[in-house]
Amino acid sequence: MGFGLRRLTRKKTMEQLTFTCKILTPMFLAGADGKTPELRAASIKGALRFWWRAMQREPDINALKAKEDAIFGGVGSSREGAARRSKVIVRLRDISPKINGTFSALPRGNGGYLIKVKHFDVNILEYLAFGTYERDKATKRNKMVKGYFPAEKRFEIKILCPGELKPEILRIMALISQVGGIGAKSRNGFGRFTIEEEMPKIEWQDLFQGNLQDYTSFSSKSKKIEMGIYSRTPLDVLAELGKAYKEIRGKLDSPHVYSNRKYLGAPLMEGKINRADLERHGKPIFFGISPTAKGEYQGYFLVLPYNYLGGKDKHKTEKYHQATRKFIENAK
Repeated sequence: MGFGLRRLTRKKTMEQLTFTCKILTPMFLAGADGKTPELRAASIKGALRFWWRAMQREPDINALKAKEDAIFGGVGSSREGAARRSKVIVRLRDISPKINGTFSALPRGNGGYLIKVKHFDVNILEYLAFGTYERDKATKRNKMVKGYFPAEKRFEIKILCPGELKPEILRIMALISQVGGIGAKSRNGFGRFTIEEEMPKIEWQDLFQGNLQDYTSFSSKSKKIEMGIYSRTPLDVLAELGKAYKEIRGKLDSPHVYSNRKYLGAPLMEGKINRADLERHGKPIFFGISPTAKGEYQGYFLVLPYNYLGGKDKHKTEKYHQATRKFIENAK
């Protein structure tokens, strides 16, 4: 699925793709201070890079980087000389300026999003968005320190790219809207949005092929786990996915034991204590939210395992795959 490195004539081959987007779940997209909500083209481009890479299944990391830099640009090196210019240009336009970013508490679903954790009521959305808030001692509530754009906000993405990249960009944007998301906490279902224009259908079986790589990518070990979660409200779907994830992950170990759970993602925080004595790594599980033909939204998990630590530490790599397999088994 990679692209060759032949030289393209920018003026003759560039095409424009337009995506009219509506936010479904809180989008933690910030400006330079990392806190104030701001629509940023760089975040869109970062998501394009990530999911393009996930679809390549290229075992040679150097070859992968060369292809990636040829398309999305790169800083170059002393051997390569000058930096490469990106063939993909992203522009954003706010089309609902009256719906501003906010630091308001995350929705509680009329109390339906609350779960019991150690005798306390916890908002499952806050559980999934750990790190975006601090505890306010005066009110004894969590206070958002990172702002977000709420559901219903609309914006437009324009992407200029060579014509030969158009089909791949369309596929990537379909993936980003459903399971990729934009901004912080996107693996946990935040930053999801719909695209009003007709998009290509995601052919999962075409993606679920090939060997495991040393980076997050599709392979024959990838799984889409249908959870039977449907609602007309995307946030309700996210809340139910969060509850299911917490329950499934909890079954990987006995209470207060973290030998398996820590391999799904590190750090693993309990309060202010990191329970994972592992290298920092993102979990291989992505929360998917997609519209249905009946006007509802459905929730599922996409599992993309990879060779943890490049397979160099056989014990840790096997423990990682064991934890991932257990998660899949418990979710069925």
